[in-house]
Amino acid sequence: MVGTRIVSRRWAGALLFGLAAGLAQSAAAAPAAIALPGDKVFPESITSTADGTFYIGSVAEGGVMRVRPGGQAESWIKPGAFGTRSVFGVLADERSGMLFLCSNDVSAGGVAGPGSETGSALKGFDLKTGEGKVSAKFPGDKNFCNDMAVGTDGAVYVTNTTTPQILKLPPGGKALEIWLAEPKIQLGKGGGRGEEGDRGGQ
Repeated sequence: MVGTRIVSRRWAGALLFGLAAGLAQSAAAAPAAIALPGDKVFPESITSTADGTFYIGSVAEGGVMRVRPGGQAESWIKPGAFGTRSVFGVLADERSGMLFLCSNDVSAGGVAGPGSETGSALKGFDLKTGEGKVSAKFPGDKNFCNDMAVGTDGAVYVTNTTTPQILKLPPGGKALEIWLAEPKIQLGKGGGRGEEGDRGGQ
């Protein structure tokens, strides 16, 4: 019993030491907070690449900031560059070497943003150089580019929040086409907002 008790105490001590070392290592490896430069950045979306680089869009000031592994936030795509306004969704697609983002004119809501372009557009920038490559305007008048995904075929699918649509930009394409139009997801008409949405669409 005495021998067992000694072994147990040693094992417990080793376990506690291991746990403490593990916690200390985890704390040391935890990422530090990264300050975003600017007085009114208002980041709305973030994306990253496999090497740990982050890309953050700004609604109020526009543009995209880049944070390399272990580095600080830097202005990468300048506010207003390539006809961008307020930046919402961002998506890094390493397969095509592109960063896609949603550009919206939300000046009517009190957020001026940079530039003077009107409406909404899907923009694409070269992931290595930051050069603007794709500018596809949303068709029609009632639009709000919100978020996007890339299909296995390389097509970009982007949501239109204020109209019940998902738009598609084919690989190598320059213009958006309507891929899905579904009235049931219209805001205020069963989409969960507005008077009709609050009544469940009745």
